Amino acid sequence: MVFVISRDSITYIKRMAGFMVDYVKIIADKINTGIPVALYTVGGDTFSVVRALKRRYGVKPVAVCDRDTAKQGRAYRGLDEIPVMSFEDTNSSYPNAEYFISSMDYRYDIMGELVHGGDLPPERIINWEPVEKRISCKFWEKLVCAKHDRTLSYCWEHGSPQIPIIDGMDSAVSEVISLRNELISGTKGLNELCDKCGYVTPSWYPISKKSWWINYFGQGKCNYKCKYCSSPVHETVNTDAGDDSPPLKDVIDALSKAGMLSDFYSIILSTSGEPSLHPQRKSFYDAFDGYSLVVNTNGSVYDEDLFSLMQTKMVRLIVSIDAGHRETFKTIKGVDCIYKVIENMCKYQQSAIGMVVPKYVVTPGINDDETNIDAFCEICRELNVPYAIAAYDMFSARPIPDRSTDMLMRLESNLENMGILCAPYTECYTHEYCTTLGEVFSPKNDKES
Repeated sequence: MVFVISRDSITYIKRMAGFMVDYVKIIADKINTGIPVALYTVGGDTFSVVRALKRRYGVKPVAVCDRDTAKQGRAYRGLDEIPVMSFEDTNSSYPNAEYFISSMDYRYDIMGELVHGGDLPPERIINWEPVEKRISCKFWEKLVCAKHDRTLSYCWEHGSPQIPIIDGMDSAVSEVISLRNELISGTKGLNELCDKCGYVTPSWYPISKKSWWINYFGQGKCNYKCKYCSSPVHETVNTDAGDDSPPLKDVIDALSKAGMLSDFYSIILSTSGEPSLHPQRKSFYDAFDGYSLVVNTNGSVYDEDLFSLMQTKMVRLIVSIDAGHRETFKTIKGVDCIYKVIENMCKYQQSAIGMVVPKYVVTPGINDDETNIDAFCEICRELNVPYAIAAYDMFSARPIPDRSTDMLMRLESNLENMGILCAPYTECYTHEYCTTLGEVFSPKNDKES
C-alpha cells in the first residue's frame, strides 16, 4: 500500500526533486509551535540531531524511542537528559507526537514497522517516505561506493561488480542504476557472491529506490603503520601518493542529476590513508551538502578546515585510538603520538555541531587487556563523548578468541556505566564479520542502533 500525504508544498517539491531538506529546522519549527517531536532510535545519528537542535535553535525533542529494552530508561550523555522510551510509551504519553526517524541505516525498516505493522499514520512521521517490503540487499539499496581506482560499486565485498568510470561520470552512474535496479527487481540473476550473501533478505525499502549513503574512497598518504591495516599506503609513510579518484563533487552531482540520491543522504569519507593529510581535503569538505558527514581519521593532525565545517554541519569524526596507554598505542599504530591525538580530539570536540567518536579495534594479543580497555574508557569520559565504537580486527582469527570477546564486553559495560553508548561497528564490513561481531553484543544490542 502506498500512502499519499499532505505536506507543505515547497518542502514536498524539494524532496521529490532531490533537493536537500533541512530537517533540523523543520523539527525545531514544529517544537516551537507546540508539537511534541520524538526521535527514533538511540545512536550516532540521533546524537547529531539532538546536538544540532540544541546548538542551532535551543530546543529538544520530548523523547527518543528505541525498542531495545536495555536502552529504555537509561541516561545517555548525548541525549541532554531526553528520556529513552519504547514507542508504545511515547505514543501513549504524547498521542499527537510526530516522529523523526533519525537512524540512517534502519530508517526504512522502522517506517515500515510503524506504519504498516503498527498503525501509525504516515503523516506523523516527519521524514516519511513510502516503503514496501521486498527481498533485496541493504547495500544494493543504500550504497554507492566511489573508489580511487575510478570505479563505482554498491558493495565492499571483494568480487562484487565494479563499474569503471570510462565514458564519464554520468555514464558510469547510469550503469550502476541499471545494475542495481535489475538486482532489486529480480530481473537479473544473482552473481555467486550475492547469491551466498546473508544480506539478501526481505525487509522494508523505499519505493523510490533512492540511495542514502555515498562511501568515498580517495587515495592518499598515511603517517601511521597500523598493525591491522590492509592498505598499501602505510608502506610509503610520509610520501605523497597519487590520487586519480573521481572528484567527490562530480560523484554527488551525477547521482543527484540521475535522481538517485535520497533527500537526506550521508557521506562516509574513507580515504585510503589519512584524510587530514590529503591535498584535496578542502574540496571534499566543500562538496559536502548532505545530511551528515562521517570522516574516518587517525586524529594525528588538527585540520582547521574540518573544524570549521563542524561548526555548522553534522560531522562525526571516527578516531581509532585502539589503546589506553602510550606503549600499546605505539605498538599497534607504529607511531608515538597518543597524547597529540587526544589533544586534537579535545579541540574538535569544542565544535558547535560536529562530534568526536573514539573507536577501539580489539586486536588479539596486543590490546585485548583490562588496563588498556579501562584507560580507553577513561579517555572517553574525559572527552565527554556521547558514544564510542567497538570493533574487532577484521583480519584476525575467527571465531573471536574468548579473551577478545571478554574485552569487547568489558568495553561495552564500562562505557554504558558512564552513560556513553557503545556501538559495535557492524555497518561497513562483510556479512561474515558483522555477524561475528554482532553475536558478541546480542541479544542485548538491537539491530536498530
